[in-house]
Amino acid sequence: RELGAWDIPRIIALNKTDLVTTASVRQFTSKYGALGERVVPICAREKQGIHDLLQELERLLLETKLLKEGER
Repeated sequence: RELGAWDIPRIIALNKTDLVTTASVRQFTSKYGALGERVVPICAREKQGIHDLLQELERLLLETKLLKEGER
């Protein structure tokens, strides 16, 4: 908020999910998802969740593009 970036769309890439329990990942994802955040669990080392992250990024870019086109 202090940086003035609060309204910029973001995706939380929850990395290193291999080091915590599945329940912890679900809890974090649920908590922040309920606040409207986009949360994608990944494990970069194991290459897990990368496809999901790319799909979410694509969705975000398409939404942003559509919003900007609607402003014209």
